[in-house]
Parts: sequence; structure tokens; C-alpha cells
Amino acid sequence: MATHTLDNNFLNITPRALLISVLFHLLLPVLFVTSSKFEFSRFKTLKKKTAEEIYQSYVQVDVVALPEKVGMLDEFVDPSLPVVDKSKAPSVPEPPSQAEEAAPPKDTMTLPDLEAKKAEEAKKAEEAKKAEEARKEAEAKKKELAKKEAERKKREADAKKAMEELKARMERERAIKDLAGGKEGREAIKGNIPSKGTSTRGKTGDLAAQERYIAIIKSAIKSNFNVFEWLKSKTLKADVRIEISSTGAIVSRELVKSSGNARYDSAVLQSIDDTKQLPPPPEGTPIAEEGGATIGFTP
Repeated sequence: MATHTLDNNFLNITPRALLISVLFHLLLPVLFVTSSKFEFSRFKTLKKKTAEEIYQSYVQVDVVALPEKVGMLDEFVDPSLPVVDKSKAPSVPEPPSQAEEAAPPKDTMTLPDLEAKKAEEAKKAEEAKKAEEARKEAEAKKKELAKKEAERKKREADAKKAMEELKARMERERAIKDLAGGKEGREAIKGNIPSKGTSTRGKTGDLAAQERYIAIIKSAIKSNFNVFEWLKSKTLKADVRIEISSTGAIVSRELVKSSGNARYDSAVLQSIDDTKQLPPPPEGTPIAEEGGATIGFTP
């Protein structure tokens, strides 16, 4: 009868109470595992702390007993040995720093050495200055020579051009004469020309062509003039007799009348020697027949 009553009471449990009972039984193992882990961690910490405290106590004991142990070493020290005073002990020099090792050596030159060095530098500067001045002077001379050479070539070209024009003009005049009087008339004119003389004035023949040829001679010779500038402003004149071959080569030259200045006379004769070759003299002119002429040269 009692058993029947208990079964009836168990069946009368509410669902809420049943749910709480189930949750409690599920949480119980979790709580047990968590509690075990916490206790184990606490035990490890306590064990580690205890080991450190024990080691520290040992160190303290050794430090306290250290003076006694140091005093025991006095038995092994020889009292006859001198006692070294640390305050009087020689100091060990510190090694030089990296910056001091890398620093260049200081200049320890004496005053005479410095003066000699300055004198050497001044000498080198003076030599360099002189070399630069010499270079500039040589360059200026080179430019001046190049300028004179260009002027000389220009005068020669002008003289050559004038000679070619003179030849062409004489050819035309000769052709006109041949047409007008024939060859016999030209031979008769040539027969009236004297064989020698010191001047070209008053002679028959193609005087106009001769004057043009003399102008060409002067231009060619003056292209080799090397006269001082102060002489060019003087009113000087030197008369020179020039012998010219049929090919235009200068055979000889002779100063007939001096200009009164020896330097100018010498410059005129030297320029004639430097010319050497002239255009051939035109046929039918007194200078061609006589083989030369007296020409006056002015600056």
C-alpha cells in the first residue's frame, strides 16, 4: 500500500521541477572538472613561490656568512708582502677613442718651414703667371701673322685678277689693231721704240697697258711690305730699277734714288726680293721691250 502511494507521488512531479533536476545533474560534472583545474593551478603557483622563497633564504644566509669566509682567507696571505695603496697605484691610460684615432696628425711645421713653403707657392704662382702671359703673347702673335698672311693672299689674288683683266684687255686691243693696220703696221710701231733707257716716259707703244702693268707690280711687291707703322705716315719715295724677264721673273733690282730713310729703302728692296715672280709683261709695251723699268715706291 505504501509502495503504491510513492509511485503516485512520483508521477505527480511538475515538469518545472523535473527540468531543474535535469539541469542540476548536468552542471554537477562541469563544476567538478572546473574546481579540479583551479586547485591544480593554485598548487603549481604555491609550489613555485615556495621554491623562490627557499632559494632567496639561501642567498641571504650566504651573504651574511660571507665576511667570516673572507676573514678565513687571511690565513693564506703572506704578511711580508707590501701592501699596495690603491690611491697611489699608477693609473692605466685609457685607450684612444675611435674619433681620436681617425683624426689627422696636427701640423707641426716650424716657422722656417712655413716661410719656405710660402716662398715655394709664390714661386709656382709667378711661374704660372709668366707661362700664361707667354701663351697669350704667342697666341696674339699667331693671330697677327695669320691676319698678315690673309691680307697678303688677298693682295696677291687682287693682283692676279687685275693681271688677268689686263691681259684680256690687251688681247682685245691687239685684235683691234690687227684688224685696223695689219701686222706690218704693228711691226712699224714696235720699230720706233728705243732699245734701252732709264725711264718709260716719252716712249711710244701701249703706255696705258704699261701703266696698268706697273700698278700690278707695285701691288704685288707691296703685299710683301714689312714697314714700321710710324714710317707709313712719312712722305717717302724710293725709286728702284727692276729687271724683269719675259716670263715675269725678277732678274735684278737696284736702288736708283734713295728715300732718305735707310730703313725704308731696305724694306722696299727686301719686299722685291720676297716677291721674286711677277706676271709676264704685256707684249708691245716699253717695259717688255726694255726688260725692265724704274718704279717709285711710296708707303
